[in-house]
Amino acid sequence: MIDLHVHSVYSDGTDTPAELVRSAVESGVTGLALTDHDTTDGVGEFLNACRAAAITGISGIELSCDSLGSDEELHILGYGLDPTHPLVVKAANWAKEKREERNRRIVAKLNELGFPLTWEEVLEQTETGVVGRPHIASALLARKVVTDIKQAFSLYLAKGKLAYQEREYMAPQEGIEMIHAAGGVAVIAHPFLWLKDSHELESGLRKLKAMGADGVEVRYSAHTSEQMMELLRMAGEIGFFPTGGSDYHGTRKKDIKIGCGFGSLCVPDDYLNAIFRGVRATENPFVVLGQQVKV
Repeated sequence: MIDLHVHSVYSDGTDTPAELVRSAVESGVTGLALTDHDTTDGVGEFLNACRAAAITGISGIELSCDSLGSDEELHILGYGLDPTHPLVVKAANWAKEKREERNRRIVAKLNELGFPLTWEEVLEQTETGVVGRPHIASALLARKVVTDIKQAFSLYLAKGKLAYQEREYMAPQEGIEMIHAAGGVAVIAHPFLWLKDSHELESGLRKLKAMGADGVEVRYSAHTSEQMMELLRMAGEIGFFPTGGSDYHGTRKKDIKIGCGFGSLCVPDDYLNAIFRGVRATENPFVVLGQQVKV
């Protein structure tokens, strides 16, 4: 069992990279990819923890990209990429700047709505200084403005809600090309969260394949079994390899467990094979091969 989609304190998770690896081992997960939002800052710590635990570890990132006309963001996962590549560093710094601009506007909007929340209170919710909307939600919870994180989003922070603010995003093709330049493979994350209609999704995935995308996240905590079967069909016809992951965030998404999602998620080990081929795993310093792996 593997999990190719987890988040740490370096974006909006609550576990350190070392804690993620420890939880994975305890849960029987033998392969893990750290895919923090728009940053690779935790990758070094993560890979060291994987080596110490003798499990497979893959460097990763989850890029927030322009939606291509959808109401929801398009997210692209990069696996096996060099976290220090100049294009990766440049993109991460740009995304951090744009995210902070947006988040400060959200706090200002909340102030206009009558909630005297400060930026300093938001920073208290993050261990690394990287702020996302979940940290603003945690600050609202600490002030007892809301009863839980989900309510903070449903009332104020989700798209179209009272305090929501837009931000700039990277173009999908730019993100795919950046991942490839850094030695990685590009995978479309949780596609049914991006486009819910199957026909629209298939059309969108074909456009992304033409841009150079390599794979699609088939097994995912929020995908139904019917959606997973549909995605497997699309992947085969379009020429994508399948991947899967829980989207584990620690206590910020309490119902999602590492490795098993809501309880029934099971990503097979052989999903690693296409990634290993794409990133030349045996010679890639940003892939740790666990004891159980035969390449």
